[in-house]
Amino acid sequence: MRLFVAILLDQRVRRRLGELQDRLRHSCEGVRWVKPEQLHLTVQFLGDVDDGDVALVAEALREAATRAEPLVVTVSGCGCFPATGLVRVVWAGMTDTSGSLGRAVDAIRRALGGVGFAPDRRAWSAHITLGRVRDGRTSDAIRRAMERYRYDALEQPVDSVVLMSSVLSASGSAYTEVCRATLGKG
Repeated sequence: MRLFVAILLDQRVRRRLGELQDRLRHSCEGVRWVKPEQLHLTVQFLGDVDDGDVALVAEALREAATRAEPLVVTVSGCGCFPATGLVRVVWAGMTDTSGSLGRAVDAIRRALGGVGFAPDRRAWSAHITLGRVRDGRTSDAIRRAMERYRYDALEQPVDSVVLMSSVLSASGSAYTEVCRATLGKG
């Protein structure tokens, strides 16, 4: 089973980011946009996990979540990765001024590392993938568009993290919730 840990976005945030995608779509050719209902913040991608190990992963996630606290995040700003060269990802940012998001992510990643899922070597960056670029030749136009488009910051409470399965197909990914871990509660 292909798994990842995520923070899900509420309907209001997904709708507003969908509106941003619609505005960007006209200026950003060659981008495969994520469906608004699938927008989320990835905490850690786990990849293919044996069915027999899913319960172990879920338990590690639940345990780590009890050591984190509910928080409020701000969704604001947009940009693209990487900062130079051919653009691969168009994103919206997520922050929290308390530092709780970073502490929760660190606790989750340590717990998952303890059951054999080391975090990616790249530094973690709180971002919501809005789209993936299929044609790097449009990178300059995408960067210019990202500089032009803005939206009002949105706040969202976060009281849980979710273990999700992802099934890839020609029409895109389909996500299914495997388990939900409440922050601050067993």
